[in-house]
Amino acid sequence: MKVLVFLILSLLFSFPFSFSLVAQAIRPPSEVLDFSRIQRLYEHWENQVFEPQEILQNLQKEIQTYYQQFQKERYLRESEISIPYDFYRFPLDKIHLLLFVRKLEELQKTKRLFSPYLYFAFEFQGKLYESLNRPTNAVSSYLQALQYAIPILDITKKKEALPDTIEIHNLELFIKNPKFLEEVSTFEYWKKTFGDDNYQKELSDQNLRDNINNFLVLYQNFQKNLQEIQEIKKLYYQAQIRRDRNLQNENLRQFQQKWQELKNQWDNLIAYQETFLEEQTKLRKEYANLVYRIATLTKRIEEAHKERERVLNQSSFYRGTGNVLGVNKTLYSQFIGYIHLLELANKLDPENIEYIHLLSQEYFREKDSLKGITIEKKWFQHAPKNDPRNLIHYQRLVSYYQAVQNISLAKSQLQEWKKHLEQFPDQRNLIFEENQDNSVLNAYQRFLLFYIKFFLDHYSAEELDREINAEQTLNEMKNSITQKQQEMTEEQKNQNFRNLVEIQILLARYYQAKKNPDKEKETLLNLKSLDETLEALEEEYLRQEKEKKMEALSLKNSLYFEEDLEKTKRYYEIQRIHLPNIQLRLQSIRTLRNEFPIGKILEKIAYLNYVNKQYEEAIEIYSEIMKHKYASDDTKKRAEVNKKLIMALLRTGFQKPLLTPLDIESD
Repeated sequence: MKVLVFLILSLLFSFPFSFSLVAQAIRPPSEVLDFSRIQRLYEHWENQVFEPQEILQNLQKEIQTYYQQFQKERYLRESEISIPYDFYRFPLDKIHLLLFVRKLEELQKTKRLFSPYLYFAFEFQGKLYESLNRPTNAVSSYLQALQYAIPILDITKKKEALPDTIEIHNLELFIKNPKFLEEVSTFEYWKKTFGDDNYQKELSDQNLRDNINNFLVLYQNFQKNLQEIQEIKKLYYQAQIRRDRNLQNENLRQFQQKWQELKNQWDNLIAYQETFLEEQTKLRKEYANLVYRIATLTKRIEEAHKERERVLNQSSFYRGTGNVLGVNKTLYSQFIGYIHLLELANKLDPENIEYIHLLSQEYFREKDSLKGITIEKKWFQHAPKNDPRNLIHYQRLVSYYQAVQNISLAKSQLQEWKKHLEQFPDQRNLIFEENQDNSVLNAYQRFLLFYIKFFLDHYSAEELDREINAEQTLNEMKNSITQKQQEMTEEQKNQNFRNLVEIQILLARYYQAKKNPDKEKETLLNLKSLDETLEALEEEYLRQEKEKKMEALSLKNSLYFEEDLEKTKRYYEIQRIHLPNIQLRLQSIRTLRNEFPIGKILEKIAYLNYVNKQYEEAIEIYSEIMKHKYASDDTKKRAEVNKKLIMALLRTGFQKPLLTPLDIESD
């Protein structure tokens, strides 16, 4: 992946130095390719006149008309060591090749060919491969297209103007000025890219071609005048040595006249640059789209490889070893090269909000706050005000500011998020699957949860009450989820269980902030009940798994001694369908239980019992924590110490402070 990114960067941003046109053995694409036929093929594809496979075959034949020359050249180079003595008997074209092929061998290795024809042909070929679901071939074609692209140079629009007059003794100082040299290097860039002979021949825009030719003539005259004005300066100093005042004055007059010519030429060159910059902007957008396609295709290829690896590494049902599921969803998003390619696309076309949106997803997944803040600012700079994805980007930006402890800016963006929902109320009912997989909570409910959590994290309960009725809001959401539970798919149930836990925890935190321990305890007990439900489900799936394994073992043993089609079918049914389904559900329940902060919840319940002098209940909860397999080791250690302290209190009446539990607000 790193090699791929480096290759694309070198293709787009490298600056080739061997541009001089030498009579070559290989004819350029403009003389070989019938571009009108390639364009007709593209029209046939767009209008679905023929099948993509048929069009691809015809396109490849057209492309090969150019590359067949290389086969002939290579054959001659390999078969003919030297020009034969009877060269006059050879065909003229063969003699022509023999004369030039060795002289140009090194040049052809380093020379970069700029060809709009080949760029278009290979980009078209990539699109055809994409439509045929052949991503590897598509990436290869797009990379070949970039080989024939104009390299991109970052050029600022602010141009350095020449002064109206200049002192003759300051000339060398001025032309060695870094700003002047930078501008001249930009002129060289235009000369060696847009000014390339083959590129001009293949240009379809006649106005651009005329501008390029005028620029080249003007730049050549500018360079000539620059040399002449330096010669005038030399003559001036020679006359000064000879004390020839008349000649000095004449040289000064010529110098100022030549400087005015240079200034006018410079201004005209700058004017032509505006046209070139507009054309380069179009090219940047094209290249950005190509890099974006390569990024998405590469990600598809990597995902396919990871999926294949996952399937191959699953446990064999013959051996019954290993991890049957073998699923780690995080592996499907760990493509470093994908981020780099998106960054390159964004650099080429910084106003394209699709690239910004995808980069935002990657930075948020990576929890890269600094890059995340930068990309979110770009999003709000370029995205339309009514874009519904603004809701996601507000949430991310607030989260980033929280992560870097800039709470005032976080609150400011939170208020902007609120204003957006008020301005576009139709967006309140949106559900973003990329943000909350399989969630039944809409965008407005997600905002309210975030809003409440933000104020509980950073402000007082009284300030929260002034902003929103948190208790009513959370209870309404809790009831909404509970009522929809029966209609949900298995995946929705899992995600909304997380939502329910989040809501209950926020309720408990709210009651704690309001100094209402009874309501807080009631909410925590509801959370404990949710954990008990999960525990019952886990035990049920374990029972089903054991039952199916026993049945499969029995069938396997009986099949050693007899052939029975029905038993064989049943055996494979259990191994291939029933057991994987049960294990998938079991894994899902275990994931939920691992995420559920049950240890801290039980610890807080026990602490509240202790504060209310319900010592027996506190001991019971601490005992439960010590036995709970999903409670952390630290929580269990504190529970063991606290249980002993309470038992000692009951025996002796002497009270020692408990190890203070981690507050539920940290969840």
